[in-house]
Amino acid sequence: MDEVVFEPVLEESAIVVRDTVNSRQSTFHFEHLIEPQQSDAVGFPFPAMAKCSLSTAAVTIPNSVAVVVRTGDREMLGQVSHQSSDSFPADEYYVELNTAVKSYLHFTSAFDVQSTEEQVQISFQAEVPVELASRAHVNQPTATIQTTEDPAHLAEAITALSAGQLDSPERSYPAHRPHPPAIELSDRLDLSAVDSRPNDELTIEVPETPKGVFAAAPLAYYLKSNIEFDSDPAFVVGDRRYDLGAQYEETLADILKQVFYCDCLVRTEGLYQVELDGLENVRDHFSVGFDTLYEMDTATQLRHYLAVDIDQLRPRFPQWLLTAYVSSNPKTIEAIPHLLDELAIIRTEPFVEIPKQTLESQALDLFLRTPFRSPLTRSGDGEQWPESERFVRIEKDDSKHHTSVSDDICLNANEFIRQGYLNRENRPLSDQPITVVVVHNDAKMIAEAKQVRTVYGTHKQFEFELQTYEAVSREQLAEILQSDIDFLHYIGHATHEGIECTDGYLDVETLDDVAIETFFLNACQSYTQGRHLVEKGAVGGVVTLSNINSHSATDVGAMLAKLLNQGFTIRSGLEIARSMSITGGQYSTVGDAGVELVQAESGTPYLVELEETSDGWRTTVETYPTKTFGMGSLFSLQIGPSGRYYLTSDTHGPFDLSAEKLANFLSLEQAPVRVDNILRWSSEIEL
Repeated sequence: MDEVVFEPVLEESAIVVRDTVNSRQSTFHFEHLIEPQQSDAVGFPFPAMAKCSLSTAAVTIPNSVAVVVRTGDREMLGQVSHQSSDSFPADEYYVELNTAVKSYLHFTSAFDVQSTEEQVQISFQAEVPVELASRAHVNQPTATIQTTEDPAHLAEAITALSAGQLDSPERSYPAHRPHPPAIELSDRLDLSAVDSRPNDELTIEVPETPKGVFAAAPLAYYLKSNIEFDSDPAFVVGDRRYDLGAQYEETLADILKQVFYCDCLVRTEGLYQVELDGLENVRDHFSVGFDTLYEMDTATQLRHYLAVDIDQLRPRFPQWLLTAYVSSNPKTIEAIPHLLDELAIIRTEPFVEIPKQTLESQALDLFLRTPFRSPLTRSGDGEQWPESERFVRIEKDDSKHHTSVSDDICLNANEFIRQGYLNRENRPLSDQPITVVVVHNDAKMIAEAKQVRTVYGTHKQFEFELQTYEAVSREQLAEILQSDIDFLHYIGHATHEGIECTDGYLDVETLDDVAIETFFLNACQSYTQGRHLVEKGAVGGVVTLSNINSHSATDVGAMLAKLLNQGFTIRSGLEIARSMSITGGQYSTVGDAGVELVQAESGTPYLVELEETSDGWRTTVETYPTKTFGMGSLFSLQIGPSGRYYLTSDTHGPFDLSAEKLANFLSLEQAPVRVDNILRWSSEIEL
């Protein structure tokens, strides 16, 4: 199956463009559509995987998206943002559309563009030939390199991960950052699968240890820097040496954040000349203009970037998406490419062990809040935790999400399991409806089952197939787990030994494989079984680390179902659910926590925070990156100034809105809204 599929819907004069890699889709409506002619996109001047040709007098996208107009020579001519319009004379054009499936229109004609709150329409004076080209976002390795555990070889392998990385500020766009090659531990160093060309003017000097190499990895990947060893850590840019100090992990993280943000500013003089929020507030901190900086080589750019006091820029930094706390064991190297794909900060600070005898008291502030069984919990009859398990915690930094790469169970971070990422990369492409299965094995928990059944599949842009099962046996549950299912929501009981069925417990470890993609095991102590699901073939899911109160579990289950149904990843959905429930901290994720069930209508999911004022509503919007719209993506807010763009992974505002303007904004799409610390939904808000 192709990565991009065009599906004509002639009775609606529409084409549905499907990204079969990420289960995304975009719809285009045309005037008097006749069967389009499909072909590959060879020779198309923008990255595209497929295209089709048709004739039409108008193209309509049924939601508000960013529109960039380019000349036939691909130079940016202008942009049309929400609630605006523009006209262009007869000529050859490429129109770039920031739809869920990235798409381009190519034609030769005069045309008008009108963008409203609900749609974008491109109209011509008569029917003209139009090419529609699209691409899927493929974020997986295209090559594999090998390394030994020798720190020198680890450093060479990390340096090779930047193969294909750009030398321009556009590297800050996620779509322009290639997924790093995969790494496998071996008895030899073999980098022959990639063409690595690091920047000779950039070197990160760190101690000759795995810890030093791992800490340098994000900046080395982003900037194509070399890694060398020195007991006095430093970042060397040409003839300039920047001391990193004893806390070099922290300094490297700060440099990456500063360089990344500066790239986001300077790239506005390049391929996408947009008005970025906050740009005017920091422009005067630089000794030269952004247009001049854009034309400089990387080393010269960096010297100008780092000449600015970081404290002058830090308030404008987007909140970093992910920090990974990793073991300094050399085998961690195999996880690094997946972490760098999300531009994670990497820390090897020691994990703090939680002794078994103090686990209960330690966990009060972390995850385990109910370490006993009661009639109101969802636990089975098994033991609490195997004696072999070791519990740890981390000291969190200010990133949005945190993940642990360790053999231990970290009580306050999501758990990275490399196999989940490999499972995602190996899943077959699909253009079928999204399949959701709800299983509940206890009649007392019917409330949650009823609630989530009314949630899944209500997203208006996607086809869903919803199946529900009650009181299943071990054989039935095994059959479900081995079926091609996008999402499983299990409601019932579990222990470390298995998932409770009508005839006993099913231990997932006894299965040869599973075929479900993602899951939510809303049962006590479901961590071990969730981990087995990932090890056997699933991508990732939500689990519990302790017994959970059944009433609270119902609330969390319904809340998370709604968030997943609106495009939040399992980790961002769980982060919000955690913050709204007293027992939310008892949940965690295993595997690839960045997986999502559907795409948000606007591409990037967001949470609205409202505070009533004397003359209206103070409104802030927090955006949550996804794999497609990751760190560095642009986000258009219809309550902000027209034509202004914002960086994802940040909180924007506050905006002071009238009741009428806020109502218009909330009507655009279904989104979570927090009012007086209560989570509601935009369709429920009455002003």
